[in-house]
Amino acid sequence: MKKMTVPVHHGATKIDKFFNSDEIIKISKESDLEEILKQCTKGYEQRQKTVIDNYYRSLLFSNINDLLYETVFLDKGIKLKKGKQYV
Repeated sequence: MKKMTVPVHHGATKIDKFFNSDEIIKISKESDLEEILKQCTKGYEQRQKTVIDNYYRSLLFSNINDLLYETVFLDKGIKLKKGKQYV
């Protein structure tokens, strides 16, 4: 299921060919944890435009598991006790 979050990314070096990498927090084995944490403290509001852009870009990469979950569980309103949606 897709969410509007700020990704912390370790992996493909050409992620910017698919997503707006302006607000993606990129890490590697050599990354300094203190520097990563400093990047994470930047407010969500400042990143919101890029987060929304990347959310819509991510919709192009939906797979069958995402579609099944969204159609079978969420659209049918399947919930656990106390009003929480089935996860």
